[in-house]
Amino acid sequence: MASYYPDELINEVISANNLVDVVSGYVKLKKSGNRYMGLCPFHSEKTPSFHVSADKQLYHCFGCNEGGSVVQFIMKTENLDFVEAIKYLASRVGISLPEGNEKSSDGEYFQKKQKILEMYVDTARFYHGCLIGDIGKTALSYLAQRQIDAQTITRFGIGYSPDSYDALFTHLKEKGYSDKLIMESGLVRKSEKTGKPYDFFRDRVMIPIFDIRGNVIAFGGRTMVKSDGRKYMNSSDSIIFNKSKTLYALNFAKKNCSERIIMVEGYMDVITLHKYGFTNAVAGLGTAFTKDHANLLARYTKEVVLCYDSDEAGRKAVMSAIEILTTTQLKVKVMTIPDAKDADEYLKLKGAVKFRKLLDNAQSHILYKISRLKEQYNMDNTEEKITLVTNMAKIFSEVTNSIEREAYVKEASIETGISEDVIYAEIKKAGYSAPSAKIKPTYTQRVKSISEGDFRTEGTLLSLMCSDIAIWRRVRNKITADFFECPVLKEIVNNIFSFSPEDKPPDLIMIISKSDNEAVSRLSSLITNQQTVDDGIKAAEEMIEKLSKAKKARQISDIANSGDPRALAQMIKNLNK
Repeated sequence: MASYYPDELINEVISANNLVDVVSGYVKLKKSGNRYMGLCPFHSEKTPSFHVSADKQLYHCFGCNEGGSVVQFIMKTENLDFVEAIKYLASRVGISLPEGNEKSSDGEYFQKKQKILEMYVDTARFYHGCLIGDIGKTALSYLAQRQIDAQTITRFGIGYSPDSYDALFTHLKEKGYSDKLIMESGLVRKSEKTGKPYDFFRDRVMIPIFDIRGNVIAFGGRTMVKSDGRKYMNSSDSIIFNKSKTLYALNFAKKNCSERIIMVEGYMDVITLHKYGFTNAVAGLGTAFTKDHANLLARYTKEVVLCYDSDEAGRKAVMSAIEILTTTQLKVKVMTIPDAKDADEYLKLKGAVKFRKLLDNAQSHILYKISRLKEQYNMDNTEEKITLVTNMAKIFSEVTNSIEREAYVKEASIETGISEDVIYAEIKKAGYSAPSAKIKPTYTQRVKSISEGDFRTEGTLLSLMCSDIAIWRRVRNKITADFFECPVLKEIVNNIFSFSPEDKPPDLIMIISKSDNEAVSRLSSLITNQQTVDDGIKAAEEMIEKLSKAKKARQISDIANSGDPRALAQMIKNLNK
């Protein structure tokens, strides 16, 4: 990948950011021998499996297989690309970064992204200024009716887009932004009839949408007129915004959501919840709940409580979200809102104390699915009761905790009059088995497969050749990048051989930090747990010999399986030389 900044500067930034110090800002670490351990920030767990090596400056989680250097850690926790992560780390330690080479593709992309982020900040200020000015009286009145006070308006940066054809466009032009960049931002569109630019949002209460670091990356526009067919208008996906990977107010909620996050449907629900003290609430952005949303939640909490609208659409959305959330290790509960259409309305009618009680009594997703199932069948009809219990058994088969499953079965047996043994038999027929790990592994081998032992040997050899100048020179003179069989490791080694000088061993932390290679996490685990060897040169030569023999054995096997006698004879002849 193009680095945008010089390697020397990147190395300075990485060296200045001690991995233990950086990780400690996100994870409570406890020293254990020569390393640190804590609960993984990338998946939900109760027993620490996240390891940080202070001397090797690498981390690895044995639960979800995530691993890397301080750069990968910041990229994942803050959802940044490589250049943004370097900038973040530089800012953390007070290192000034140059503007960079604007001719590089990464540089141009980064510059455009930064400029559009600045434009969105200016836009948010413009909308907020319109709200608190004379032009925003109607919008302020609407917010007052919704019981949104001045403090909440300021906290969430709420604004108003004037009922004007091009007020924002004119403002952004005055701020010095080019027509091309303004159009690329999505804030302004071009009329198909006249070809003139017009503001996308007009006469709406404007809700800025922030990324996890607090950058304004999009807007939601809420109409104040009931007759308007589109209650909400949302920004389209852009260079800075992906609605399927963004949750509204997570930048606020992440500070208060280590145990539980409340997931609601809309901005106004979130804003009201925060106003009433429930600052662990987030919402989607006008799109269906996605696997990316679920993974994002799993990085910050252990439990998600779904608190969607009480109408049928909301109930269907809950069922859909449950199916996605249960593919993670998150605990999932459902909160039912009585006598109100949503959390916003309930809080205003009943208050925070009663809402808290509902929240604390939220039912497990299993019980919610069962309650939805019961609505579909008549218990007084024998055939329907049989179908109900059969379908209940399928749901019970999803429960991995045997105590929890037994409690559900007992309750179902009492309620339906069908024996527990029969229900267990149906559960068995439904195919119950303890589910395998639900977190998608981050490392997969591509193109062709080598044994785990050979991968470990290749990875250890790579680590050794980067650890000492004498080993580096010896290995470099003995093999080429093609010697490595694992394709993803070969990519790393090829870069090392191409760009590392002979008089200095490659900087492995730099190599790992700059790589988006699939093997980085696996390699980090290998290096983190690597034992010190007394004679590095001897160990490297033994590994080269071992890998050479394995390579020849694979070649012989391939030729033998091909059924080509001449090729096999030539191979035997070469081996006897």
